[in-house]
Amino acid sequence: MKSWFKNLFKKKENAVEFHGKKVGGGAILYDDTYKTFVESTLAEPKQTDLNQLAEVTQSVVISKNVREKVSRNVVVVKILEIHNPDVIKTLFTSLGIMEPSRYHIFAGGQYLIDCIQTNGNVHRFEYVDFTAIRCKTLWKYDGKLKNPLAPMHWLHGVGISEPMNQWLEYNNETNTAKRRYESWKSCALPPLADFLDDYVKNPEDFDVAKVFNSIKKFVPDEFEVVLRLFGLYGLFSDNWNNAQMYEKLTAEVLMIIDFQSLNKAFCTQPLTTNQKEGMARFLCDWNFHQKRKSDLTEVTLDVKNMLLEHLLAQGDEEKIETFKRLVLGCV
Repeated sequence: MKSWFKNLFKKKENAVEFHGKKVGGGAILYDDTYKTFVESTLAEPKQTDLNQLAEVTQSVVISKNVREKVSRNVVVVKILEIHNPDVIKTLFTSLGIMEPSRYHIFAGGQYLIDCIQTNGNVHRFEYVDFTAIRCKTLWKYDGKLKNPLAPMHWLHGVGISEPMNQWLEYNNETNTAKRRYESWKSCALPPLADFLDDYVKNPEDFDVAKVFNSIKKFVPDEFEVVLRLFGLYGLFSDNWNNAQMYEKLTAEVLMIIDFQSLNKAFCTQPLTTNQKEGMARFLCDWNFHQKRKSDLTEVTLDVKNMLLEHLLAQGDEEKIETFKRLVLGCV
């Protein structure tokens, strides 16, 4: 699911809480709003601003930023116009913000709320990342919402259900991800789980050998270690793409184990379904093909066919095609 809130990354700088997309080296990917932010002479967000605006707003227009399919330009599409004063007051009730809100998100708001006053002035609020509101005519910072779900419920109440549906989908994905991680953790060798936080912080410079050595102290039999690692890497068979960091760490440990130990596991019978899945997935890994592709010539045809039969039984055409291309193509 593509959404604004899935890939956000937090950082403290000059006592301002920044949110933006993470890029190489853990830096913030600044956009044009950064310059506007640092040069702004506007005030900090205050709840009194919203309270006062609620009293003088005569109509509200809800719009959405939409990217056109052909031109890829972003256009503002009007969705709804509201004149009912009671409904307008409930909008401002839902927009309670924290004070102080020294908060800035490096992302644009998809939903726009134009508050038209009795004197004709208009203040536009952007609903950003489902956690904040932005008003470029009033505030230099984004106002962090006390109850991020409240504006979403308000929009749902006036017939705009997409934000609520996106949130429910995201929440479901998050809960599924948590369950998968807990399942992985319950099956993982303890040293592997213990080192995960350090690996996530700096995967490029992480000492994988340290993890492997710790695992061998916990399970001295290297053959058993390899089988358990393959079983762990094949724990989730639904998708080989977009591996989670805990799956990547499992593969990294397998990558430093010598081929003789890996091949002993390949030739073992019987193997569990998870072990076969992990072996097939490992032999198709991009990292394996970058660093150890020559090892494929040492994997017997019987082993390759056994793993292919496992994939054929699953019926996942994408994995079957990938295995045939990357593994059997090297025979």
